[in-house]
Amino acid sequence: TSPGDTYQARKLVMAASAPETAALIDGLYPEIAAILKKLPIKKSYAVAFSTLKENTLIEEFGYLIGRDSDFTAVVSRDLVPDETYRGATFHFKPSSERANDMGTIANTYKMKDSTAIHTAETEFMLPQLGVMHYEWRKSLEAELAKLDTFHLLGNFFDGLSMEDCLIRGKSEALRGVGRE
Repeated sequence: TSPGDTYQARKLVMAASAPETAALIDGLYPEIAAILKKLPIKKSYAVAFSTLKENTLIEEFGYLIGRDSDFTAVVSRDLVPDETYRGATFHFKPSSERANDMGTIANTYKMKDSTAIHTAETEFMLPQLGVMHYEWRKSLEAELAKLDTFHLLGNFFDGLSMEDCLIRGKSEALRGVGRE
């Protein structure tokens, strides 16, 4: 968009992190933006990789939890069988040294050749859903209920999983067409 461009719509639907949403709506819905700004967020990142199956010595698995490691979790693609490749996504702790990521992946998978890795990396923001989250969410929902033209999606309502986000998306779609 060019500076000065304006757009109009009957309804606005946003799906972004709480900090990004707060920054974008601050002028439109300052009460909602103020609530979103109070949500504790932790930045993190993930590295997905694939390698030849013959390059790994670890048994197939679905999920690992990192104890005393640079990663919090590893989600494997082993549940989708492939004759040639294996892959996974490593969710690293924000404090881990990125220079060590490939070594961590190679060691975890007991790789014969750590150079035979194809990777993709992404950063994300995780809401810290703690004890007070219910009260925080209640105040957010109360403000959103006042508006029939604004709908908000994100991983900060019911949980972090894709399923949680899809359930929220469905409920907001139904609210948007008046079929709650």
